[in-house]
Amino acid sequence: MTRRLLLLRHAKAEHTPGVADLSRALTARGQRQSSYVGTHARAAGYVPDAVVLSPSVRTRETWSYAAPEWQASVQPEEDERIYDNTVDGLLDVVRETSPDVSTLLLIGHNPSCELLAEFLDHGKLADGFQTGFLAAYDVDAPWTEIDRPRARLLTTLRGE
Repeated sequence: MTRRLLLLRHAKAEHTPGVADLSRALTARGQRQSSYVGTHARAAGYVPDAVVLSPSVRTRETWSYAAPEWQASVQPEEDERIYDNTVDGLLDVVRETSPDVSTLLLIGHNPSCELLAEFLDHGKLADGFQTGFLAAYDVDAPWTEIDRPRARLLTTLRGE
């Protein structure tokens, strides 16, 4: 069974002095980016049946604006390891995914999103991993065995 990994960096967030990093909300542009990604990912057939995201406000809001456009009714799971922002943490989350999940969406932060993408696609994403950016991969292995040779970059989307 081929699995699909969707890796999404949260959309554009505010930088308000005095607001804790976990509490940073999306800007109006970030809201539009999120909706755009949901619409275009659904049109391309990339609909998640499991979503794991950071506990930050901006990742939760990215999902809340994208989900209606994605027409995805799945309840997201928050995982502190995504906020911890390491590639190993993201890979651990993927490897612990239930085997019956066919399309997994991770919503996280940089630098871990960009570094995981570089790990999976051998550096093909030369322009970086901007806010509101989605990379879709086919994974030809169980989630427990995700690694470079088993993942293939399918497409990318960037929220407008």
